[in-house]
Amino acid sequence: MSELPRVLMTGGGTGGHLMPALAVAERAMRERVFSTTIVQSGRAIEKAILDSHQVSQRECPPWNFELSGGLPGLWLGWKDAMASANTLLEETRPSCVVGLGGSASLPFVYAASQQMIPTVLLEQNVIPGWANQILWRMVSRVCVSFDETASYFRHHAKCVVTGNPLRQEISDLSLFPTHREAGLKTLLVLGGSQGAQHVNEAMEAALELLKLTGSGSEPRWRLHHQVGHQKREMIPRLTSVCEAAGMVPEVVDYIDEMGAAYREASVVVTRAGATTLAELSCLGLPAIIVPIPRSRRNHQVINARHFEKSGAAFVVEQQRTPALTAVHLARQMDRLLGNEILRGTMSTRMKSLSHCTASQNVLGVIRSVLV
Repeated sequence: MSELPRVLMTGGGTGGHLMPALAVAERAMRERVFSTTIVQSGRAIEKAILDSHQVSQRECPPWNFELSGGLPGLWLGWKDAMASANTLLEETRPSCVVGLGGSASLPFVYAASQQMIPTVLLEQNVIPGWANQILWRMVSRVCVSFDETASYFRHHAKCVVTGNPLRQEISDLSLFPTHREAGLKTLLVLGGSQGAQHVNEAMEAALELLKLTGSGSEPRWRLHHQVGHQKREMIPRLTSVCEAAGMVPEVVDYIDEMGAAYREASVVVTRAGATTLAELSCLGLPAIIVPIPRSRRNHQVINARHFEKSGAAFVVEQQRTPALTAVHLARQMDRLLGNEILRGTMSTRMKSLSHCTASQNVLGVIRSVLV
C-alpha cells in the first residue's frame, strides 16, 4: 500500500484552535485519507491536549511578534520563524499545510505558499482572526464556520462554509435521542478547561438570588459546574450555596467526560469559545452565554450575539464585578430554568445553527486541494 499523503497543521495555542484540528486528524486517520502532524509551540496546554490523543506532533517555537525590540527585533523574529518553518517543511515534506489561526500559523502557511504547497485555513469565529485575514490571499481554501464570515474575505470563491469540526464523541451524540427533561434536570456551567473565575463568582452570587426547588421538597435541578484546575477553592463555596438554592451540587475542577456531561445537560452557562458553541449547536443545547469582554477583536461577544440573534441563547454581558454580572445571570437563569417550553424552542433554534458534519466537510476540502 502506498504511503498516505501527509498534512501539517499549525497555529493555535489554545484548545479552541487545537480541538478542531484533532477532530479532522482523527477522522482522516479512521478513513485512512492522510496522515497528520500537528505543530505545537511547547505551551503546557497544547502539550496536555495533544498528548491525550494519538496524533503525531512536532514542537516548534512560535514567531515572537512582540514590538518591544522595535522593527529590527520584529524582523529578526520573523526571519528566525521562517527558518524554523522551512526546516520543518523540508523534514516533513507535507502535501498540504493547514493553518489553525493565531500568529503561530503565519510563518508555516507563508512558507508553504512560497514552496507551492497547497494550503487551507480553518476559521472558527464569526469575525476572522488577524492572522487569517493576512493569510487568506495566499491560500488555496478557507474553511469558515458561519455564512457571514465569508464577507470578510474578498475572494468569496475561496471560502467554504464547513462548520467548526467536532470530535466524533460529541457529534455522535446528535444521532441519539436524549431525555434531558425527564426527572432531575442539569444546569451545566463551563468556563473552559482553565475555568473562569468571574463566571465562578457570578454563579455563586446568582445562586444566592435563586430558589430552584419545586412546590415540594425535592430538587428539580442539578448543578454540574467546572471551576477549573487552578480554582479548586471555589468547590466547597459553590457546593454550599448550590444546596441552599435547592439544587443538587456536582462541582468539580475539571470534567473529563464532556460527552456524558452534555448528554445529561438541559441548559448550559458558558463563555463564547467557538468550539464550545459549535458543540452546543450540534447537540441542540440552549445556553446562557457570558462572553469574555476583552477577547481579541471582540470575537467572543460577536460569536455570542450571533446565537442570541437566532433565538438559541441569552447573552449576559460581563459587568465590572461578579456581583453585578450575577444580577443579570440570575434573571436569565430564572427565565430559562423555569420554562420548559422556552427551553424546547431554544433547543430547536440552536440545532438549526449546527454543522454536525463539519469534520467530514473540512476533510473534503483538504482532499480537494491534494488532487
